[in-house]
Amino acid sequence: MAGADIAVAGRVAAGPAMKGSAWLWRRLRPETTRAALDAHADELAELVERVETRRLTELGVVRGEQIDVSWTEQVRTRERMRTRTGSLSELCGYYGDLDTGRLVVLGAAGSGKTVIAMWLLLDLLAKRKDTQQRSPVPVRMNVASWDPESVGFARWVSSQLVTHYSVNRRVAEQLVESGRILPVLDGLDEMTDGGSHRRPRCALDRLNEPEWRGRPVVLTCRDDAYRAMRDLGANSGLRSAAAVTMRRLSPSTVNAYLSFCRDAAGIDADAWNPVTEWLGNRRLQVLADALSTPWVLSLAVAYLTEKGEQGALRLVAAASGDELREVLLASLVPAAAATQSTGAHGQRKYTAGQVQTWLAMLALHMATRASRGCGGTDIALNDLWELAARRSRLLHAIVAIVAGMVAGTVFVSPLTVPLGSPSVRLWGTLVISVALGSLFGLLTSNRPRRMIWRFTSVGARRRWLKAFRRGCVVLVSLLVPFVLVCVLVYRLDQESVWQVSRTYAVFGLGFGLPLAVGVVLITGLTAHAEPQANERRVIRDDAVAGIAIAAMVTVLAVLTHAMVVPTTQLSLLIKLAELAVFNLIGGVALAMLVSRAAVRYACARIFFVFTPRFPARPIQFLEWARSTGLLRVTGAAYQFRHQTFGDWLRSTS
Repeated sequence: MAGADIAVAGRVAAGPAMKGSAWLWRRLRPETTRAALDAHADELAELVERVETRRLTELGVVRGEQIDVSWTEQVRTRERMRTRTGSLSELCGYYGDLDTGRLVVLGAAGSGKTVIAMWLLLDLLAKRKDTQQRSPVPVRMNVASWDPESVGFARWVSSQLVTHYSVNRRVAEQLVESGRILPVLDGLDEMTDGGSHRRPRCALDRLNEPEWRGRPVVLTCRDDAYRAMRDLGANSGLRSAAAVTMRRLSPSTVNAYLSFCRDAAGIDADAWNPVTEWLGNRRLQVLADALSTPWVLSLAVAYLTEKGEQGALRLVAAASGDELREVLLASLVPAAAATQSTGAHGQRKYTAGQVQTWLAMLALHMATRASRGCGGTDIALNDLWELAARRSRLLHAIVAIVAGMVAGTVFVSPLTVPLGSPSVRLWGTLVISVALGSLFGLLTSNRPRRMIWRFTSVGARRRWLKAFRRGCVVLVSLLVPFVLVCVLVYRLDQESVWQVSRTYAVFGLGFGLPLAVGVVLITGLTAHAEPQANERRVIRDDAVAGIAIAAMVTVLAVLTHAMVVPTTQLSLLIKLAELAVFNLIGGVALAMLVSRAAVRYACARIFFVFTPRFPARPIQFLEWARSTGLLRVTGAAYQFRHQTFGDWLRSTS
C-alpha cells in the first residue's frame, strides 16, 4: 500500500515538474520562429516609441509646435542635376520610397539632425502600427559608442538592443539577422578623435562590407565631416544611399516661428520687434545667418522670452555670428539657474556660477576621455569618480583594504584553525585580506553590476555555465594548495598525513565553499550592463547587486562555519547566533568589495563635499541639468544638449 501511495505521489508530482521544466527551458531558450520574432519586434517597437517620445519632449520639441525645417536632395539625371525639396512631415514618405532603405542626413552644427532622426523614427513606428506591416523596427543608437575596428556592426547592434532595451541576446541576434531592425545611427561626426576622421571612415567601410551592404540604415552626420570622411576612402561614403541635407532656415521661417512663440507665451507684439523687423534687412545679414539653424533659434526664443525688448536690442547689436552665439550660450546657465524655486532663506539650490563651473569641469573631463579614446560625448554615473581622479582611487583602495581585512578575518580565520599558532594565523589572515582589498580597490575598471533574477535574462545559459566553471576552479585552487602546504610544513608521517589532510580539507571547505558559491552567484546573477533606458539606477543597481550577493554568501558561510568550526558545550542556537553576527560584519565588508562602482562613486562624493569641482550630490544635479535642457540622456549616459555648448564651456573655463 505504501508503494502504491508513493507511485501515485510520483505521478502527481511529475506533471507540475514537467511543466516547470518546459517553462524553464522556454525561458532559457526563447523561441525564434517567425511568429515569435514578429511578436518580439512588436514589443520592441512599443518600447522604442515610448522612450523616444519622452526624449523628444525633453529636447523641447512638441508635435505641432516644431520649427518648420526642410531638406533637399541632389538628384543627378541625364540632362542635369535636379534638386528635390521636402518638409519634415514628408521625410517618412520619402524614405519609404527608397529601394535600399539607406539614408544619410547631413547638416551643419545645430541644424537639428538628431531631432530629424527621432522624428523620422517616430513617423516610421506610427506608420508601422497603422498599416500593421512587418516593417523593420527603427532603433536610434549613439554610433560614437561603436568601435568599428574590433566589433562587427551586426554584433554591435544586437548588443545595443541587449543593453538598452533588455532584449534576450539570442532574440536580439535573430532580430538583427532577419532584418527586423532598422539602425538609426546618430552622430557619426562625434566619432572623430582629435580631428582625425579615421574611425568614422572605418565605420562607413564596415557598413559597406557584405555583412551590411545593401541593408537599410539611417545615418546622421555634419556635412563638412562627411565630406572629409569621403575623401579618406575609395568610395563616395555610404554605398547605395540617398543623402538629404538640412536647409538653413529662411528669414520668413524664422520670423514666423518667433511670432508663433511670442503669441503662445502671451508676450506683447512689439517686444521682439527689433529682431523680427530687421531679419529681412540685408545690412543685418549676421542676424539672419545666425538664426538660420534650429538650435540657435531655440536659444534665441528662450533668450527673448527672458530678456524681452532689451534682449532683442542686444541681439540686433551683435557685430558677428560668433558674438551673437556667445550672447545666447552665455545666457543658458543663468536662465536655467533662475528657474529654481527659492528656499526658506530666499536662496536657490544652485547658483549660476556653480552650475557653470561644474558643467565646465564635465566638459573638460569629456575632452580628456576623448583624447584617451574612451569616448568624449557622454558620461555615466559610474564614470564620475574620474573627476576626483587619483584621490578617489586612493580612498577606494583604503576602504577596500579595510573591508578586505574584515572580510578576511571573518571568512579566512576559520581556515587557519589547524595551524594552531596564533601568530601564523594572524599573518596568514592579514596577507590574504590586504591582497584581496588591494586588488579590488586599485582596479581601474569599475563597471556597474545589475542583479538578474529572471531566467529570461540575457545569455542566461552561457552565463551560468561560465559561473559554475569559475566556482569549481576557485574551490579546487583553494583546497589543493592549502592541504599541500599543511603537509609540507608539518612534515608528517604517513598516518598523520591523511588525518591532517582530511581535517584541513574540511576547514578549507568551510572557507572555499562560500567563496566559490559567491563567485558563482556574482557571475550568474549579475551582469555588467546598464539598466534599461534608465541612467539614474546605475549606481543603485550596483549597490543592490553587492548587497544581495554578500547576503547569500553570508548565510552560506554561517551554515558551513557552524559545521566545521570546533565549539565547546555551547548549544547550536547560541553557536549560530554568534556566527551570524560575526559573518554579518564580514558580509557588509564583502558587499563593499563586490559593489566597486557604487563604493568608488561614494568615495568621489566625499571629495566633492570638500572641493568645488563638482556638487556633493551628482545625481540630483545631473537630473536638474537635464530637466532644464542643459543636458540630455542617451542610453544610460548624460550628454550636453548640443556639442557646441560643451565646446563653449571648455573655451570659457
